[in-house]
Amino acid sequence: MVINPRGRSTRVLVFVLVAVSMGVISLDYRQPQSGPLSGIGRVMSGAMAPLQRAVTDVTRPVGNFFTGLAHLPTNQQTIDQLRSQLADAKAIALSVAALKRELQQLQQQAAVVDQFSSTVVQADVIANGVSNDQWTLTIGKGSTSGIAVDMPVITGGPAGAPAGAPTGIPTGARLVGKIISVTPTTADVQLANDRDFGVAAQLGSTGATGQVQGQGSGDLLMNLVDLGTVVQAGDPVLTKRYVINGQAGLFPSGIVIGTVSRTLPPETGDPNLFIAVAPAVDFSNLDYVAVIETGSGG
Repeated sequence: MVINPRGRSTRVLVFVLVAVSMGVISLDYRQPQSGPLSGIGRVMSGAMAPLQRAVTDVTRPVGNFFTGLAHLPTNQQTIDQLRSQLADAKAIALSVAALKRELQQLQQQAAVVDQFSSTVVQADVIANGVSNDQWTLTIGKGSTSGIAVDMPVITGGPAGAPAGAPTGIPTGARLVGKIISVTPTTADVQLANDRDFGVAAQLGSTGATGQVQGQGSGDLLMNLVDLGTVVQAGDPVLTKRYVINGQAGLFPSGIVIGTVSRTLPPETGDPNLFIAVAPAVDFSNLDYVAVIETGSGG
C-alpha cells in the first residue's frame, strides 16, 4: 500500500496548529489582563471583529425573515382585527353624522310651526322619485292626521338647502310643494320643481310679483314680472298670498321659494321679465316635511 506523504504532512500540520491554538488559549485564560499573551489576544480579537460583523449582517436578515414567516399567521390575524375595528369606527361615525343631521332637521321643523296660525303636521318622507317627468314624494301621514289635497308642504331652516346655495336666504319655512293625493295613512306631494307646479311669488327686495313654475331638474322659472323691475342675484323669492273673486291662493305669504340666480332675456315684444330661481330646498335630500292644514292659504 502506498501512502501519500503530502496528505500525511497536511494532517500533521493541522494537528500541530490545533494543539498550539489550544495551548495559547489555555495560557491566555490563566493570564491576567496584563499577561504576555493578552496583547496578542486583543490584536486577534480586533482582526476578527470585521469578519464577525460581516457574518452578522448577512445572517441577521435571514433570521428575521424566517422569524417573520413563523409569526405570519399571528400578524394576519392582527391586521384583520384592525380592519374590522376601523370598519366599525367608520360605521359609528356615519351613524353619528346621520343622527346629528336628523336632529338638526327636526329642530328646524319645530322652529317653523309658530310661523303659521294654522295647524302644522310633521311627517317623515317614506319615498321619493321621478317618473314620466313628474317630481313627487310620499309622506307617512294621511287623512287620519287631517291632511287633505292642495295643502302646502314646507320644510324648515337651511337643512334642506342644496350645497352651494346662495347665502342670504331668510330663515324659516321653505317651500317643498303641495299635497296631490291622500290615503288614510300616506300622502303624495307634488314638488315645486315639477313642471305642472305653479305658485304666486314676490321678490324679497322690491316686492315685485310674478309666478314661479317648476322646470324639472335645475332652476325654477319666475315669469309675469314687469320688464322694468330691478333684479339682483341672490335676492330671495317668497310665496305671495292672493285673493281673486273671493278665492284665496293655496299658499300663505313669506315661504321661501329660493333665490334669484340670473335674469333671462325676454322674447321680442314680451313685456315680462323672466328670472331663474335657485330652489332653497334640495328636493332629493328631504327626510322630514311639514304640512300646513289649510286649503285656502290660511
